[in-house]
Amino acid sequence: MHPLMLRTNYGTASSLVNEVSPVRLISVPNSTGEAGAYGVGVLAVLAALLLIYISFYGSYFFYSFGDFAVSIIIISFSLFPAFMIWWVASNLWRRGYSEPTLFNRKRGTVIQMQGRKRVEARWSDLQPYFEVMRAAHAAGASSVMILRLVHLSEDGRSAISQIKVSGHLISARAAAAYYEFLCRYMAGDWEALPEIRLIGGIRRPLLQEFRLDGINFWMGAYDWSERRPIGKLLMWVFVPVWTVLLWPFHMLTLLGSRLGWVPQFPQKDLDEAAYDPGKDGPIPEALARKIQPLGEIALPERVLYIGSILLGGGLWVWLIAWMSTLEW
Repeated sequence: MHPLMLRTNYGTASSLVNEVSPVRLISVPNSTGEAGAYGVGVLAVLAALLLIYISFYGSYFFYSFGDFAVSIIIISFSLFPAFMIWWVASNLWRRGYSEPTLFNRKRGTVIQMQGRKRVEARWSDLQPYFEVMRAAHAAGASSVMILRLVHLSEDGRSAISQIKVSGHLISARAAAAYYEFLCRYMAGDWEALPEIRLIGGIRRPLLQEFRLDGINFWMGAYDWSERRPIGKLLMWVFVPVWTVLLWPFHMLTLLGSRLGWVPQFPQKDLDEAAYDPGKDGPIPEALARKIQPLGEIALPERVLYIGSILLGGGLWVWLIAWMSTLEW
């Protein structure tokens, strides 16, 4: 990891905020984590296919060789890779789907659920660090920035605690902009905050996942009502093309987004950071006008997505059936 020395004079919420009020903000560091969902989906499908293959051919091995001991040895060698893949996939399924993070302005603390582990640190003790990683996803591979808030020991040689606040930023400048947004929020500088587009939940409905965590982020960049006529026309042209060409990758991503469990904050933490208009006063107008809830998917957009998914599935089934008739 490297200290984030870069600073910006603007902030961005980076599509990571799930909930915001004058006293608390809940973010999700991997809300754009299409790469992670895709990987989980790939492992789950590979494990299922291997198990089906071995189950189907188990009796074949036995009757072909006629020797029970030889058949057991062959099946054992086949089961080993399947067991390993299934073991990895089952562990991914049991792990936390995300690491929700709570910024409590009342107490000046940051709390993150890292699986079943609760990590807490004072905001004033945390310093921004980043690391660069290569991420494999449905569209290939790319470099991403992981932004962490680190509580260093007194000698600065070790970390007392680490809190990952973003796992999919495209550059150091993007990491600096998101950190600046967090600083302004914790300082209560409402006028300086950027627009905050809420992500609509840690695990969203399937069509929202398809729209927001798809291979091309342009799909979820604007609500349907905000698009100009030319933008809507381009959506009707390109979304079916992307979906048909990359249909297996889209489906693997959607499958991966359903696996795993969502960690929950202890009720005590939520109560301590609860917003009470009677005690805390009304939401400042400067903050209220910048909060943009995630809108419902419009009917034309819903028809577009469902039609593209069905079209892609039908064409891929036809392609596989046609290839099975070829003589290789």
